[in-house]
Amino acid sequence: MNESTPLVQADLTSPNHTNYRQTKDIEQNEYYEYESTPHNKCFVILYSICGALITAGAFYFLGFYLPNMFLPVAQALEPLRKVAALDVQLHPYLATPHGTSRLVLIGDIHGQFNELQKLLKQMAYSRKRDTVVLLGDFISKGPDSFKMLDWAEQNNIKCILGNHELNILDIYTHYHRLDPLVFEASDANSISLPVNLPPGMSVMRLDEDPEFLLARRLEPRHVKYLNSCPIILKLGPVAFRPSKSSPYDTDPTLFSGSVQGVAVHGGLNPSIVSLEEQDPWDVVSVRDLVPPFFNETSELPLEDGVSWTSKWKELQQTLSREKQMVVYYGHDAHRGLRLKSWSKGLDLGCNKGKQLSALTVWAEEGKKKKGGKHQKREVVYKDKLYQVEC
Repeated sequence: MNESTPLVQADLTSPNHTNYRQTKDIEQNEYYEYESTPHNKCFVILYSICGALITAGAFYFLGFYLPNMFLPVAQALEPLRKVAALDVQLHPYLATPHGTSRLVLIGDIHGQFNELQKLLKQMAYSRKRDTVVLLGDFISKGPDSFKMLDWAEQNNIKCILGNHELNILDIYTHYHRLDPLVFEASDANSISLPVNLPPGMSVMRLDEDPEFLLARRLEPRHVKYLNSCPIILKLGPVAFRPSKSSPYDTDPTLFSGSVQGVAVHGGLNPSIVSLEEQDPWDVVSVRDLVPPFFNETSELPLEDGVSWTSKWKELQQTLSREKQMVVYYGHDAHRGLRLKSWSKGLDLGCNKGKQLSALTVWAEEGKKKKGGKHQKREVVYKDKLYQVEC
């Protein structure tokens, strides 16, 4: 019996007994693991939701809120001017001590600021004696739109609105939830009219749109400057060249009379004689006239249409000298440089690597008029073309 007792004790600590206790522990662990599984799933879902919220919040903060913290404040716009008159008169008797004032009309720049500086250097531009008029589309597409705006605003550069400036202002009002663009009343009995942009333009742009990105970064001073640009600018007396005159780049011409000049971006509708009654969008976008009556405009060249300049010439030939006008314009880079008697097209496609052009106009004293006790010298107007490669 004494010999059997160790055997019983040994049996209690045998491998079989140990396995039984391990098996029981495993079953208990499995039970507890099974009991905790729903709890763990809740934590996983909670962590996922929190992670998604944190990611979304970080994306909003870094991608929208933070960038918008540094955007300029909104600047309310005044009603746009359809027609304005240049506040500088070309006249030799009103010239500054530094020389006769020049009028410098520049075609579409499209943010090509370096090329503009080359052009101004070529013509020996003087801030004191020269008056620059930008013929619209001086920003957008190119690399230096804000340099253009800064320079123009700081140097009192005259301007007219092109289709791109008008579009950018429209986007600006939508982005900042301002009142829509309107034109100021032309007389006491008229009211402000909305800017009738083509379908699809008066909508918010996606972030990929370069003009949306440009519009949202405009500072108040930029907006004020653009707001000051009219659609049509009366220039006063300018040079007139007959059809068979000498080349612009070799021999400036003269004319002892007062042919009025007007600056626009796209053109004018010859079927509407009054400048005040011209449709603003036609003025910034017209290229051709639609047959058969040629009293409607088209933004694109038409196979059976005619350029508005052709009908404009016909109209001028029917008017008296006091009512005739020479039109300076840009916009139509497809046709290139077009210097005619009654219209001067100055868009050569600088943003496409072609050329940037400008036409300078100035006044000089001519020969003395015959007859009369007090003889005065006649006033003559001259112009000259400048171009640089882009």
